[in-house]
Amino acid sequence: MNAKLTCWMLVVALSASLFACGDDSSPRRGNGGDEDTGVESDAGDAGDAPDADDAPDADEPDGADEPDVADEPDASVEPVEVDINGVWAAKMVTSGIAETPIGESQSDTVSVLRMEISSDGQNLTVVTETCDVTIESDAVGASPVIPDALVNSLPITERGGTFVDGNLVLPTLYEVRGAQNFDDLRNDPLPEDAEDPRVYDQDGDGNPGITVSVEGVISGDIYLVQRFSNALVGSQTDDGRIEGRVTWSDEQSVLGSSNEFLETLQPQSEPNSDPDASYFEMVSVESTADCATIASQSGSLFTR
Repeated sequence: MNAKLTCWMLVVALSASLFACGDDSSPRRGNGGDEDTGVESDAGDAGDAPDADDAPDADEPDGADEPDVADEPDASVEPVEVDINGVWAAKMVTSGIAETPIGESQSDTVSVLRMEISSDGQNLTVVTETCDVTIESDAVGASPVIPDALVNSLPITERGGTFVDGNLVLPTLYEVRGAQNFDDLRNDPLPEDAEDPRVYDQDGDGNPGITVSVEGVISGDIYLVQRFSNALVGSQTDDGRIEGRVTWSDEQSVLGSSNEFLETLQPQSEPNSDPDASYFEMVSVESTADCATIASQSGSLFTR
């Protein structure tokens, strides 16, 4: 396969959240509204979650599409009453499509998460740690590898939300990786030059931004800045799980690489037009379940 074509398809596969969790003792920590941390939520401070009746802003990737209502449950089966407080294991899939020289390429990023949720009436505070990430992609010839240094640099995020009558709404969370000190975290252009003062070595490996490694026909490291957002809207199922759709966006700026082929082309993927292709599932687990436990049991915890 042509080297440039292989590279093109690979970068498409990278156009999503690519990060796994580190050791439980890692110093990762986030904040729901401090722009200097590179994380910001539509809900503002954790206690300021919007009312359940507030419609998301259609101009933002705020999960405006409510999930389809499930088939009417069997009347003989009594729904499980959900206590939203506690620790939840979650699986989140963000599906992206990009145009390549040989047609469309699909890349699905599967993230396994640990969510610790506390509520004050209908309002929630949700603290999320990423436990594992895998990428299922049409791209061939090379595979992304997430260095431990990057994993350990990722913050634990916090945002508000609501849980009303079995319906969960987590408004859009924005995160910029590899750059900081934005006036407008959501809208300011990403740095395109490693010398931009906003760029910093987030993973501490001596390279600008964050580093993603590539192994295969083409190997090397890519140095980049990424802005990612996601919003979750779902509802309680009869067995006490919470399922729904994910609305997301992704933007990247490549600052450099150890192999010039890895930065020759910089395609951006778009969310899959099928609203059911990007989804999440949550299941309550014991409060003692840490990220390592959730990741190791993900095959049996989730139904999809």
